[in-house]
Amino acid sequence: MDLDKELITASTSGEIDNVRRLLALGANIHAANDGALCRAATKGHVGTVELLLDHGANIHVDADEGHDTPLQLGCIYGHVNTVRLLLARGADIHAADAFDAVDGPLLSAAEFGHVDTVRLLLDNGANIHAADYMGRDAPLRRAACNGYYRTAQLLLNRGADISDSDGHMLRMAAEHGSIRTVRLLLRAGRYRQTNPELALVVLATAGCFQDVESLLLERIDDLAVDLAFRRAAVKGHTEIVALLLDQGASMRGDDDEGLRGAAVLGHTATVSLLLSRYANTDLLTIRGDTKEAHLLKAVDAELQKRRRVVLREWYRSIPVMEI
Repeated sequence: MDLDKELITASTSGEIDNVRRLLALGANIHAANDGALCRAATKGHVGTVELLLDHGANIHVDADEGHDTPLQLGCIYGHVNTVRLLLARGADIHAADAFDAVDGPLLSAAEFGHVDTVRLLLDNGANIHAADYMGRDAPLRRAACNGYYRTAQLLLNRGADISDSDGHMLRMAAEHGSIRTVRLLLRAGRYRQTNPELALVVLATAGCFQDVESLLLERIDDLAVDLAFRRAAVKGHTEIVALLLDQGASMRGDDDEGLRGAAVLGHTATVSLLLSRYANTDLLTIRGDTKEAHLLKAVDAELQKRRRVVLREWYRSIPVMEI
């Protein structure tokens, strides 16, 4: 009987009575680099974590030499009660993450949108302006870029700085389709007033039809309208595509990113709309084939690929019968 392995297994499952029994039998609490504590923290078994700490588990252990301390693991998975316990027992709230960025616990909690964990860390002194390899105020950037509205809102309310000169946060939030996060960032950074072209592109990307419609009432650069059109087409926001075309967005001829992107991603309604807007039939020719046929083949190929993925996952889910 391998007591150490059993201890890690029991800790992973949160079997606190079994953990207590195995420790009494002499299981090594530090086996596998304090694997029992790290597994319990990862799973959020707060009672098991407390028991292991009471028996001398190392609260500062680096689980895999990637700065994954028990506190970091609890923050990654959003186990707020486990995080609270670890902080109370002296875990380092400013410990670096795998990329050597300080305040790793806060960065991880923000990146995965665990708003209650973020609030707890801030209340205990985590640095809201902590920097990573991309610069300062990394908690807000990570939350916003992943579309976590409530976490981004909390960080802004607590004083995070939205200075985002190249619009990276906005564009990433839009790519995630988080309309609320996009609107939050636009308001906080006053982008509609200071950079309406960027605002138009991100709103079109996120699929905010009414916002795009109202912004077009202002004077917007033609290049921004074209870019907004292409991003909306790639995302399959057909109503916005039609609106921008009515505003004079360019189809970009043979090289049209929007049309090709919509086709490859299977946005058939958007493809149909765009093909119906081609007045010049010369643009429909590609190496002796028609652009319409070419693009519809791309749509069909993409849908067939997705069907194959679904079938493959279904076959993998069927239990293998032992003979």
